[in-house]
Amino acid sequence: KEYEKAALDVFKTGDGFSAEDLLTAAKNFSDHIRTKSSLERASMWAEKALMTEDSFRTNAMVATLYNKIGKKSEAKSFAESAVAHSKGQNVDLTELNKIINQK
Repeated sequence: KEYEKAALDVFKTGDGFSAEDLLTAAKNFSDHIRTKSSLERASMWAEKALMTEDSFRTNAMVATLYNKIGKKSEAKSFAESAVAHSKGQNVDLTELNKIINQK
């Protein structure tokens, strides 16, 4: 809970941070935080990272966070983009395929 509050205070809107820093914070929230409003903020950080770095991992993180906050159709779109970016990479697509195939 203390990490969540501190990270929200530090990263705020995500302005002025590198894509790497934003993606790391978003992943930490995705892995450990359950508060919907905090996950929504983390999705904003991931979106900002995506604007700088359109890659497998940025699309995958946006998809994962959108899925967690209930934006299922948007999550599917970003998951499909992540899979497209994954060509030639040795990455696990299990969770992204679950997002793509959910009803």
